[in-house]
Amino acid sequence: MQEKKRRRWFYGRKGLNTSSPKSEANSLPGSPSAKLYRHIVDLPLSRFKECDIRGNLAALVISGYPDPSELEKAWFEIQCEYQDARGDAEYKAYLIFRKEVQLLKITLRQIHICIKQLSDILQIGNIDPGIVELKDSWTKELNKHLHTTFVFDFDQPDAFVHDLQRCFNRSKGEKIYLDLKEARLEALEQKFGEKKKADDAYYESLLISLSDAAGYQLKDDITVFQFCERITRLIQKNKAAAQQQQSGSRRINK
Repeated sequence: MQEKKRRRWFYGRKGLNTSSPKSEANSLPGSPSAKLYRHIVDLPLSRFKECDIRGNLAALVISGYPDPSELEKAWFEIQCEYQDARGDAEYKAYLIFRKEVQLLKITLRQIHICIKQLSDILQIGNIDPGIVELKDSWTKELNKHLHTTFVFDFDQPDAFVHDLQRCFNRSKGEKIYLDLKEARLEALEQKFGEKKKADDAYYESLLISLSDAAGYQLKDDITVFQFCERITRLIQKNKAAAQQQQSGSRRINK
């Protein structure tokens, strides 16, 4: 009787309120593999615009059903590649730090999902091979995120509950670390986060300029890498022309 009470105490304890959207929990682990655009060399500019302007990260999906966290990671990598190709190193560093904060958030959310799932599994009581396999799967996921080696033995329910509480306590340390990072990110946001957001007109204007330089119409079916490379070359060409004109003016004035 006491054992059953302890199980309910853990499940209903206020501090362990780790509820998450059902779809989010089901995506860990065992979700079908998905194919995504992950690099600017093959990502069409049209899909990049969809992510950048409208925040529709589903535009990165080629096939399958990726976990939302997988989409977020892919988008951050693409943003860093984009800024690197455009030559904005300082802004790229900001994006990398923002990515780190976002990944910490994702990890903490996944830790809580794992704890919640294992707590639910412990309530079932009817242990069969399928339940054991599910328990082992969530245990592996939780140990991966916390860098631990917990076992969660059904035959030792008190230890099972105790170890889940230990995992939750460890997650508090992750939360403190995340809070520190978020405070630093907030300071960086004041410098970089308020940059004017790009819109369709912004990209269309650049494509017109690039088309004028190329001598033919360019559309947003080119890759992001091609887009960035053409901008870089156009800037270099304009700088060279300006320097040549300035040099010619100096000779005339002499």
